[in-house]
Amino acid sequence: MPALTGQNGIRKMVAQTNLAAMQRFFGLTASVVDLVVRGARNPAHVSDLLQQVKEHENFATRLGLEPVISDPEAEAVKFTVEDWLRFYRDDCGISISESDIVIPAPPTFPHWLVAEPAALTPNQGYAAMERRFGGNQCWRHTGNLDVYERIHSFIGVRAFYVRARIEADEELKDQSAQMIWDAKTSTLSLQAREALECLFFEKTNQHLDRQNVTLCSGSRDSDGNVPRVYWRPDTGELGVRWCDSGFRRVDVRARQQF
Repeated sequence: MPALTGQNGIRKMVAQTNLAAMQRFFGLTASVVDLVVRGARNPAHVSDLLQQVKEHENFATRLGLEPVISDPEAEAVKFTVEDWLRFYRDDCGISISESDIVIPAPPTFPHWLVAEPAALTPNQGYAAMERRFGGNQCWRHTGNLDVYERIHSFIGVRAFYVRARIEADEELKDQSAQMIWDAKTSTLSLQAREALECLFFEKTNQHLDRQNVTLCSGSRDSDGNVPRVYWRPDTGELGVRWCDSGFRRVDVRARQQF
């Protein structure tokens, strides 16, 4: 095949790529419709999947279809139900039994299990960090972090997965809390991020977000402001700061829940 050069060559390559993608799309669509008609696929499940594609611009991220970013240091760490039960009992004074937790099916990419009790408050999570790291290694912009509430309330304990990464999600970089809300993406609350920090430190004696910042877009205060958490290697300090819901920056990323 002769080499394609110049603007016309580039346009031809793009057109060929798009044509191949469209041909694959229509072929798969016809195949899936046939499978549903023949009863080989559950129409409700297929519809739920298509609903995700229709409603969410970032459906590929939500469904775990984006290329996997490898983080061997993080992937070596595992969190079990027993880890979470012990942490909440010993560090937060919250008693949970294993029967209280419904574990969802795990995603296909490297992940961490997170269990979050409704009873856990941001102040409790911060106090646990202070005990783990020492009071001089934690900083917060307000003496009362309980001004931040979850944007989605729940009863009992919820369990979910996050990507197994030291740094917050690359897929959600430069996205404000408002953009994440509009996309209906579920992300970590402040107290869940605090708990994750504590357990990761227990397992590794290291910290999360050494280069970037977790936007805790699963939490808001009464003015709509959003907490963010990060570790500063230069000062040896873990900080809890805030920003407004429209704030966005490349190094500020949420952590998606699955």
